[in-house]
Amino acid sequence: MKLPVDRTSRLRIKAKSSASLESFYADLATSAGWGHEMLDLVRHIGETGLSKRLYAFTSHADLFISIYPEIDRYKEVLRVIFNASTNTYDFEYYSKPTLQPEVSRSYPREVGIDKFSSFIEHLRW
Repeated sequence: MKLPVDRTSRLRIKAKSSASLESFYADLATSAGWGHEMLDLVRHIGETGLSKRLYAFTSHADLFISIYPEIDRYKEVLRVIFNASTNTYDFEYYSKPTLQPEVSRSYPREVGIDKFSSFIEHLRW
């Protein structure tokens, strides 16, 4: 009997260390002149101890955060983007494997990191 193929395993990506994420955004900020806001967020995650219970990886400038060391882009994941054109942190939370987020929020740069912490608390992560 042939077992069904787990097609979702192709979507899983191993989390990166906090140091590698910080290095990525620091290099981006230095070389490209943008990414400072995401660097601030990654540093906040490390400074508050959230990095001890959250896992993340980056795809281009997007940050995908989960409670699992292997992260599925569209299942139990919080995607954070800093949108330079609107000067906002954009959050998209995917609880189920769909292409549409269950929750989508945008917050001005000035309150984005605080709202991130509230969002994580609301998720009980």
